[in-house]
Amino acid sequence: MSTATFGINTARDYFENILVPNYEDFLKSQLDVKEALTCSIILWHQKDWVWSSEEARLQSKFGIKDINDFHNFIFSKCPDLKIIQELATHTKHSDGHHNDIQVAQKEDGFASGLSAITTSFLTLKIDGSTLFIIKIFKNVMNYWKELISTLET
Repeated sequence: MSTATFGINTARDYFENILVPNYEDFLKSQLDVKEALTCSIILWHQKDWVWSSEEARLQSKFGIKDINDFHNFIFSKCPDLKIIQELATHTKHSDGHHNDIQVAQKEDGFASGLSAITTSFLTLKIDGSTLFIIKIFKNVMNYWKELISTLET
């Protein structure tokens, strides 16, 4: 058991002890850019934990041969992971190289039903479409939870 990672040794450990609490923090402050960027980085790095702790199972269950094959696999199963990768990488390196994200911003004024109350969201613009960060994060969270559970059975 490694002590270099504070007792976090598996993909499940990382998911439950790092990713879920961070995602919950984001949900409490959905307009906080710091929380959103931190969550994107942690969502993306879940793939490292899945690969390092589940490589043998990924190979036997899905025929995945190497890390590049793994990336292709997860992108095909959860296209929102490509967006997370771009957001996390841009946050770390602050460059737009090979980045499909045109704008990342807070948008105000989305109508909430028929009422006059408006709601604000963090959004991304990709290929002219507006995507909601919260929806992307939820999709990726669900994907990681499902994949980890599948690998453990």
